[in-house]
Amino acid sequence: MRVKHQILLKKVLWVNSFTTIMFTFLLFFLSKPIATLMGGYPAWVLRVIAIGLLGFAALVAWTAYQKQPSLLGLVIIVVGDWGWVLGSIILVLWNPLPFTAIGIGMIIGVAILVAAYAYLETICIDFEKTKRIDHAPAN
Repeated sequence: MRVKHQILLKKVLWVNSFTTIMFTFLLFFLSKPIATLMGGYPAWVLRVIAIGLLGFAALVAWTAYQKQPSLLGLVIIVVGDWGWVLGSIILVLWNPLPFTAIGIGMIIGVAILVAAYAYLETICIDFEKTKRIDHAPAN
């Protein structure tokens, strides 16, 4: 596994970190109105999600800051982003909470944004194990 497009990857990671921090503050400090818009479930749920997102944003920023990003950090970020997208799809399809149309739209909108980050991060990393094959001339 190696990084193929380091400049693009770093830009995507910085944008991912910045927007994650923005969503973190929105979810934490505006949890009550957002919870009401989404369907009226407890605001503390959004605060817990925000605290988790803050840790994720720190990991993404730290990874983007490194001269040579940690491959383990990159894998955690990519898996986390795709996991968010999958979780959002399951949440919308299963619909365990009384989401409003606005709430579903918010979940889908964020999932699309995170999917874009995950896709760009994935194409910047070569996950295939490549073997070097020397083709020496036959005698």
